[in-house]
Amino acid sequence: MKTLKRRTAPRTRPTGKHAPARRASRPPASPVRSSHELSSADLRRRFDDGLLEPDLVRIAPAQSTVGQERAVRALRTGLEIPQRGFNIFVTGPDGTGRSTTVKAVLEEARKTPRCEPRDRVYVNNFKDADRPRLLVMPKGCGRRLRKDMEALLTRLRSDLPAVLESEEFKKTLAALSERFRKLQSEGMREFEQKIRKHNFMLGEFQLGVVSVPDLVPLVKGKPAPIEKLEEMAQEGAISEKELASIRTSYESLRGELHQLLRRTREAARDTQAKIAEMERELCDRVISGHIEDLRREYPEAAALEYFGEVHRSLLEDLALFKPSERESGGGGALVLPFGGGPSAPPPDPFLPYRVNVVLDTSERPACPLEIPDTPTYVGLFGAIEIDIFRSGALHTDFTRIRGGALLRADGGYLVLNARDILSFPGAWPALKRVLKTGRLDIALPEGLLLTPATAMRPEPIDLDVKVVLIGEGWIYDLLYVLDDEFTKIFKIKAEFDHEMRVTPENLRHFVSVIAKVGTEEKLPPLSGEAAAEIVRHAVRGAHRRTHISTRFNDVADLYREAAQGARGTPGVGGGGSPGAAAGPVTAGHVRAAIEALRNRHNLPEEKLQEAINEGLFAIEVEGERIGQVNGLAVYDLGQHLFGRPSRITATVALGRAGILNLEREVGLSGRIHDKGVFILSAFLRHRFGQRIPLALTATLCFEQSYAGVEGDSASSTELYALLSALADAPITQGIAVTGSVDQRGRVQPIGGANQKVEGFFDVCRAKGLTGGQGVLLPRTNVEDLMLREEVIEAVESGRFHLWAVSTIDEGIEILTGVPAGAPGRGGAYSPRSINGRVERRLREMARRLTRFEKGK
Repeated sequence: MKTLKRRTAPRTRPTGKHAPARRASRPPASPVRSSHELSSADLRRRFDDGLLEPDLVRIAPAQSTVGQERAVRALRTGLEIPQRGFNIFVTGPDGTGRSTTVKAVLEEARKTPRCEPRDRVYVNNFKDADRPRLLVMPKGCGRRLRKDMEALLTRLRSDLPAVLESEEFKKTLAALSERFRKLQSEGMREFEQKIRKHNFMLGEFQLGVVSVPDLVPLVKGKPAPIEKLEEMAQEGAISEKELASIRTSYESLRGELHQLLRRTREAARDTQAKIAEMERELCDRVISGHIEDLRREYPEAAALEYFGEVHRSLLEDLALFKPSERESGGGGALVLPFGGGPSAPPPDPFLPYRVNVVLDTSERPACPLEIPDTPTYVGLFGAIEIDIFRSGALHTDFTRIRGGALLRADGGYLVLNARDILSFPGAWPALKRVLKTGRLDIALPEGLLLTPATAMRPEPIDLDVKVVLIGEGWIYDLLYVLDDEFTKIFKIKAEFDHEMRVTPENLRHFVSVIAKVGTEEKLPPLSGEAAAEIVRHAVRGAHRRTHISTRFNDVADLYREAAQGARGTPGVGGGGSPGAAAGPVTAGHVRAAIEALRNRHNLPEEKLQEAINEGLFAIEVEGERIGQVNGLAVYDLGQHLFGRPSRITATVALGRAGILNLEREVGLSGRIHDKGVFILSAFLRHRFGQRIPLALTATLCFEQSYAGVEGDSASSTELYALLSALADAPITQGIAVTGSVDQRGRVQPIGGANQKVEGFFDVCRAKGLTGGQGVLLPRTNVEDLMLREEVIEAVESGRFHLWAVSTIDEGIEILTGVPAGAPGRGGAYSPRSINGRVERRLREMARRLTRFEKGK
């Protein structure tokens, strides 16, 4: 380690934040600072080393996915494995081309059909109407079957009435009817003659709307109702003996009448049966021919069974084809919003013979690809439409069954957004059920109606579909942990990366994506410098200059905005006059677009800078302070990151409380920050606690911090402030610090290096650059630097500086100008070094505390 000219601070100097700041102009360069100072070449990758060729903009537009080889391999693996459960969950940040890549890979995969397309048809189940029958038919047969069944009904409505109204059938019908009437009249005539001999006649009495034949006694040649005979006997019109004789005859003859009527009814039924059998025989000749034609056209076993049921039902329902008036259904109907029209049609007498084609593959690709824009439960799984009549009654039938995206994707692929499928009640369990069983049950989702509308349960549909879910990584992690079935149905994870390595090949691929955007959208061409500027911006977005961002949506938007500037649109920097011919997009247009993007989102940043400029936040960028360092924090606004300094102070006193984190004491500190403070205690014990007991109470504070503090990127800053307070060594306030630290004093990398450096530069520039200001950052963060051009210019002119360190000792030397000191023989440090002064202070505090405790 290089040493500096030793210097010590007067012991009478006030310590802590009340010490007066020393104002200084640009300090002379020290050997230690010079050895750790970064040059302007270290602050940004300019891509002038051959990686970015001058004619890069002439690269052909991209034809494939760029920078996502891992994800593409995973996608293809999942698509190639035919077994159930190898569905794919795609994760990764937005803007990395997830949806575009998935669609491109699936478009390529669907060129090879996974299975033969099959139509799905629901028809009436004549044995159980609540369980509609499913027919699986070859491609295009469903539509033909529907037309053929309509044609069958049309022909039967013409042919059957013609048969039933033929002269031959009418003569046979008339003969049967005449024979029945003759038999009936002869029987009644013989019976009437018999009852006349017993002084009775046939009469009728009314039972409601029905007339019933009965016997009426004749008294002295006149009819007398049977119920009045008792009264006539009391009046003396007939004797008791005559009354008894009439009653006896009545009961006997009435029994014969009932037998006669029974024989008549039986004869009528026999006649009707013979007529019906004749109708069946005649109509069967017509129906059988048509059904046989259908059997030859559709030889599938399920279809043949269905045609047999149709044949039997038609023969049992010949009344449909007889000319007669049928009652129309009463009242209109309202239709639920998930199906149907505005009113219910009148009842269809031929409904049982209709055909409902829920999946027609006649004009569909052999391997379909379904990507619903706004998936709903009904849109995905289908539904059974329900009519609500004005009376409040609910009605549905098998012709109201509708398929959804899952059915349409049978034999192919279905792409869904994970957030969408999880947001609809019942959709996720239903999807899991389909993927586990390979069967789709079309039914109303539970909860859409207060009462069940129908017991209808259509026959399930066997499906062969690959599902691709696209979602954020946290959704995948949540399902992985909380849903035991998730990994059984989504066995493939395809994770998209937000960055890729910077290589000549990857850069060519990257710019080919930009070229594709320009070609497809007819944007002005990019100059070589403009392409390089976009590449630099994307590298900065990756937060590591060895990598470049694959958030191509953001890159494309930057190109579009820069192109608008090249066209001369007012409000977009770098443009000419409106309506001017668009020239190539230059680096100036790109930089103007980047600045415009930043300006749209940096209002909070400007407000905070105003507060610093007005002194509302006390930030010192000149002079020296003991126990005070400017730390650096990053503010994340979602679309905008920016850094600003925060004053961190440390005080020390006698005691045994150790290091107190004031943020933690009041609940403003996160767990990672708490850990960082505990590491500081471990550092002191490791370095100084081997020779002397640590007897101190130290406090660390983020001054004017009123919100939570999280992260360990300020742990090195806090340690520098603590060492300064212990060593009574002032720290230059013009140097801001960032970096985490481990127990042995090694400085570790942090995030947001660019934003932190630029944030402190903006503060220093606003207060006035002195030439001695700069940022101290971890050596491992140098590869992250892609700083703004104005910061690089300030470094080149010596008005601003950056130093990179690997250890706390290197950093404390730069901040104080005093050697850190290395342990000599026996482990002792040089008394004038920072470590020696800290050790001496700790020893003195331990002695004083011991004497004080003994004196008590």
